[in-house]
Amino acid sequence: GACHKGGQWQRALLLLEDALLSGLDLDVVAYSSAVSACDAGGRWQEALGVVDAMLGRGAVPNGVTYNAVLSACEKGGQWSEALQLLAEMRAANLVPDAFACSAAAGACEAQGRKTEAQQVWDEAAQALPRATDAWQAYHGLVALAKALQTDDCKSETQLLKQQLGKPLELVRGVLPKLKAREFGQLAWALARLLPSSISTQQQQEKQ
Repeated sequence: GACHKGGQWQRALLLLEDALLSGLDLDVVAYSSAVSACDAGGRWQEALGVVDAMLGRGAVPNGVTYNAVLSACEKGGQWSEALQLLAEMRAANLVPDAFACSAAAGACEAQGRKTEAQQVWDEAAQALPRATDAWQAYHGLVALAKALQTDDCKSETQLLKQQLGKPLELVRGVLPKLKAREFGQLAWALARLLPSSISTQQQQEKQ
């Protein structure tokens, strides 16, 4: 936990290696903590390495694990790896949430992979009705706005604009925590999804 919060990825990996060499049977929380530390340190290759080590020892990554490694891949612009991770999630019967899909889409977008990015933005938008916390609502709203930018977005995605009540309530909780870039993205999304009066109200709450 401390290594994760401090971004001390090297220490986290050393602790993980020592535990494995000692023959300890680590749970998914320990592995996920190491992946999160790698993410915080901007080390996507090491994050993927921890997931590989997990699988090699029979441990099963969960949604938290995948979200952390996908975040690391987004920061590193590793779009191909991100898409592969989404495929692995689906194969393991894990439904990628708005955060996971947004991270993968962001990696694709950063590398100019517009077709792939659009497909995953659409999937992220589809996760919006399942949002259960403020951050999931934030990522889902931004994803929906991005998905709706193109004429070929799915009809079910277009219908999501009529189901924004719960996500809008949830996203209020994250407003004070948003960094300038994140708030800018949310304001951009709301301007495209909502009547101007509601969008203005959200911005006033942030202030």
